Amino acid sequence: MATKLPAAARDAFDLDMAAKFMATLNTEGEPNIAPVITTYPWDDETLIFGDFLIRKTKENLLREKESPVSVAVMTLGFSVFEVQGRFLGFETKGPKFDRMSSKDLFRYSAIGLLRSVGTIAVDKVRAMPMSKMGIASEWLTTRMAAKRPKDAKAGLSIHPVVRAKVGVLNGAKFLAVARGPLVEQFPVLCLQPAGHDHVVFRTKLVSDRRKSLKTGDSVAISVFTMDPQAYQLKGKFVDYRRVRGFEVGLVNVTSVWTQVPPIPGAEIIYRG
Repeated sequence: MATKLPAAARDAFDLDMAAKFMATLNTEGEPNIAPVITTYPWDDETLIFGDFLIRKTKENLLREKESPVSVAVMTLGFSVFEVQGRFLGFETKGPKFDRMSSKDLFRYSAIGLLRSVGTIAVDKVRAMPMSKMGIASEWLTTRMAAKRPKDAKAGLSIHPVVRAKVGVLNGAKFLAVARGPLVEQFPVLCLQPAGHDHVVFRTKLVSDRRKSLKTGDSVAISVFTMDPQAYQLKGKFVDYRRVRGFEVGLVNVTSVWTQVPPIPGAEIIYRG
């Protein structure tokens, strides 16, 4: 059943300069997450977004009627909201399409034209307040705990350029996971590479989401930096463990994908 967006969440989604992510599920129930910065509130109960550089996301949305979807926003002031909802369909004309077409991104873009506009019914809204001091502290402690686990099995190597982007403080990083038939996401701003094929994060700032992850869960992480560059890391959640006195979540990365032009959706294979 649809619910209403709180005023603060609506204001956050209405910003152009905010990080916005959309998480979906494929036919196997595995998560996918991508930056969808064209997401805006249409009214108190629905969000709209542009069909723009979202090939895999669109494929997942169209897999069934009212596909589950999660959309998150993080403002420059670190206000974070997650909306869980249902995808209602795409439109190629009408007031929603006209409003989206008027955005500067589509009026002046050299990348491509707006194809259609999607609508999401808002079912649940979560606020995740954060502070600069809390983020900085968690980032530093995660860096201290970021080392490749001794029991790790050899696997894919994350390209050094991607590893560097994963570790920056100045960026937005969100993790998506399936929960039954639904998908949810939360920020992992402190994400750090741990060796060549793992990443670690802390959940102190979003402690209520800690139980969202269980050993063996398929996860997807989107890393969006100010360059702007964006990558998606897919893998398996290993477990929570204490490293150098700090509890961290450990993810074994099994594939890495680009999420920006010139070739969004291309897999980055590196065996260095």
